[in-house]
Amino acid sequence: DHPELGVSYSHADGLAAAAVGPGPVGIDVEPLTRRPGPLSVLRRMLPKDEVDAARAGPDPGPALLRLWVRREALFKAGFEAGFEGGFEAGFEAGRDDVRLTAWTDHRRAAVVAFAGADGALAPALSSGPAPLPLSSGPAPPSGR
Repeated sequence: DHPELGVSYSHADGLAAAAVGPGPVGIDVEPLTRRPGPLSVLRRMLPKDEVDAARAGPDPGPALLRLWVRREALFKAGFEAGFEGGFEAGFEAGRDDVRLTAWTDHRRAAVVAFAGADGALAPALSSGPAPLPLSSGPAPPSGR
């Protein structure tokens, strides 16, 4: 009913994240302990210079995971084109219409990335039980 409304969700190992906004949106969530790979896949999917920089550190896992969730969020939002030179280079090359935000939520032990058109709403993240699915049927009687 609302083709201009973008919706994206992600779940992994008891974590769930969702994003809604005007236009395309994408979100990805991964456990902080997850390590993406194998390297051959990372080199195909992520900017080479950024993979090499992440691997140069003493513990490349967290940096590679941050790269991975950013790429997933951009892909889900349909913004993967134009970022081949790296995520920062993509913005410098005229992609100022895209908001890419990534953060580590230490309380939930999660790494999250959100991509959306300018003006998209902030995402929601949960590590608790999944909510009941929404129903289009009649509402239950009050008191239940």
